[in-house]
Amino acid sequence: MQLSLDILGKSNRLTKRRRGETLLEYLSRLTHVSVTGAGLTTIDNLASLPQLTSLSLSDNLISRMIGLVSCNKITHLYLQRNNITRIDNIGACRHLKKLHLGYNAIEVLEGLDQVSNLRELHIENQTLHPGAALIFDPRSLAAIADSLNVLNILGNGLENLDDISCFQNLTQLDVSRNALNSLSDVLGAVSRNSSLSNLCVLDNPFCSIPKYREEVIVSSLSLESLDGKEVSDRYRQFLQQFKAVIETRRANSGVAVQLGRRPHHLHRVSKSQGGTAVQVSSLYKFSSTEDNSRAGMSLHSRSTQQFTPSVKLKMRPKHVVLPPIEQSYNTSATSQLLSLNSVQIAAVPVSIRVAALQ
Repeated sequence: MQLSLDILGKSNRLTKRRRGETLLEYLSRLTHVSVTGAGLTTIDNLASLPQLTSLSLSDNLISRMIGLVSCNKITHLYLQRNNITRIDNIGACRHLKKLHLGYNAIEVLEGLDQVSNLRELHIENQTLHPGAALIFDPRSLAAIADSLNVLNILGNGLENLDDISCFQNLTQLDVSRNALNSLSDVLGAVSRNSSLSNLCVLDNPFCSIPKYREEVIVSSLSLESLDGKEVSDRYRQFLQQFKAVIETRRANSGVAVQLGRRPHHLHRVSKSQGGTAVQVSSLYKFSSTEDNSRAGMSLHSRSTQQFTPSVKLKMRPKHVVLPPIEQSYNTSATSQLLSLNSVQIAAVPVSIRVAALQ
């Protein structure tokens, strides 16, 4: 089915046809056209739309991007869910800002040499041959490298992100459902795009790496959402403090700090005369959970002493195991801060359990 003048005349319900106005006069005023799910196979008659800025022809049967030569004012083009196999004939669309081509059969990202003002590119879920991946034309990438802010390449069989390393101004990036094995690829993309606020990486092989979310969050100061979940400034600050403690202790000679997932071991505690003080020689376990970084630790006099943060956090436990450290504290006190090697642990939301064995 062709995109006829009659179909175009019914494509905009917001702009009403004036009394006595011919069809061509009416079409010459239209700026937005939407014909979706109509079984269109070709793009025709767009020359009758000299003021066209937005064209939506999604969910049709279009196989070729022809008929766009006259669209020199268009800024938004929606051609997702068609049968398009190649990007071409959009050189005249020099003002194009948003291009939606998802769910087609495009094998090579090309033909964008003349659209250097492009801000958003959505080319997700292309129908490719088994084992194949979307190919990127370097000339097209170079043309849009400085302008592009939003890139959606979900579900295209990508094994690495080397081809998109030219982008440094992205604010949104979706690389979900690909074949990415290396977390460093994602960390590199995050570090290059200092304004990146929204990132989706779900359903990639590297997602099986423990605590990959924490690694990604710490690597970015601008990230606001990761895999559809909000990233708060407080949580980011907490992770940064946590990482700083680890790195500080690793840097100290003779002090080993390691991340672990094994349960901590409780060591025997000896009491001094009068029971007024307890000498602790133990392995301390830090376990943290996500919410915010407000911390206050209270010491309770029980057979098992427990330090708990004033706010419970909500994430999978993260453990830091420190080597044996001699530390004294007064069991009669109901609340005090615990410091290890001049690092005040109260500044980090953690829970510490110390068992006094008889």
